Amino acid sequence: MKTGSPTGADFIKAIYSKAKEVSQKTGIALELILAQAAVETGWGRSIKGNNLFGIKADKKWTGKIVEFTTKEYINGEWVTKVDKFRAYDSWEESIEDYAKFLMSQPRYRDLFLPENLNNFDRQVKELVKAGYATNPRYEKLLRDAATGKTMRKALYEVGYFDSENRNLNNLPPNNQYYIVKSGDTLSKIAKRYGVDLNDLINENRRRGLIRDPNLIYPGQRIYIPGYQEKTRRNVQEGSRRIDPLVIDLDGD
Repeated sequence: MKTGSPTGADFIKAIYSKAKEVSQKTGIALELILAQAAVETGWGRSIKGNNLFGIKADKKWTGKIVEFTTKEYINGEWVTKVDKFRAYDSWEESIEDYAKFLMSQPRYRDLFLPENLNNFDRQVKELVKAGYATNPRYEKLLRDAATGKTMRKALYEVGYFDSENRNLNNLPPNNQYYIVKSGDTLSKIAKRYGVDLNDLINENRRRGLIRDPNLIYPGQRIYIPGYQEKTRRNVQEGSRRIDPLVIDLDGD
């Protein structure tokens, strides 16, 4: 892994393998690891001390330290300050320590509840609720990074999606995820793929993908229960054509 400062998709591709390894070991969603690294480093453009996650060096930290200027949102305003941060010999070490940091801090324990493991939507909420960052827009920044074009382009190029734009790592057998587009509603999605609306709502609530069925947003991932392989080949069922599920790589 290079320790320079690539940008955008190149940065994500550079850290992907280690992030995937750590995700599989710990249950921290791969999307969360990659999105946080992107947000905290400006997609690899601003990396100091190989620290990819902005973890500070408190009194308990015995490793290397780097000082730099940062901004924090305190009492309703942005404050510029110089602070001490953990430093590492490599990006791999930073990713490993990020996981150890989350797992060792009691305030992040809810990320590792069985129902939250490897669930980006739930874990990002728990991370923000625990106060990982002071930025009031932190959750939106993470979601935008995880679902935007730059991230999807990088994941496609490393093989996270196949040639039909299916997610090879997270898709359960015979099912699929749909990426919400502007103008979509759950009712329209259910009708499009021939599934019961209540089943669609209940399954996505159970997985922590939605809370309010009336509030979905472009880029959001929706689980389609019981979506069979035959529908991906555009099989005719009577007079109704079932659309194939795809993840749009061109839109954010």
